[in-house]
Amino acid sequence: MKADAKTEKAILSLLGGFSDSFSRQDVEGALGLFAPDAEVVMMGSEDWETGVGRENIRSVFKRLLSRRETYRWEWKWHMLAESGSVAWILAKGECHTRAGKTETVSPYRLSGVFEKRGDSWLWVLFHGSEPMPAAKE
Repeated sequence: MKADAKTEKAILSLLGGFSDSFSRQDVEGALGLFAPDAEVVMMGSEDWETGVGRENIRSVFKRLLSRRETYRWEWKWHMLAESGSVAWILAKGECHTRAGKTETVSPYRLSGVFEKRGDSWLWVLFHGSEPMPAAKE
């Protein structure tokens, strides 16, 4: 079930492309990494960040990428598996938020499901979150 090296390289490249698109505020570039299906879904860390279907995801990305801040991710750990034409990932890393010359780094978690279409992997489920600090005991 562990993903082979070719799949791992492709999925990590897709995550890199998503980060690059967000850092350039490129809505269509980010959206192009998602399947064009009505059932494709993304859910981000803010409570309004949910899109089902490509047009709804486009609206979420437009809202996010119209901000003065830019975003990019660096992944520190991941677990990737595949079965046939489906792959899934669980990743932990950092979200880098830049506003002018100021950059804030915060922890970020990602789970995703991808489907292979022809020679390409496309996102069918994206769930990202910013974990809260541990409760004081």
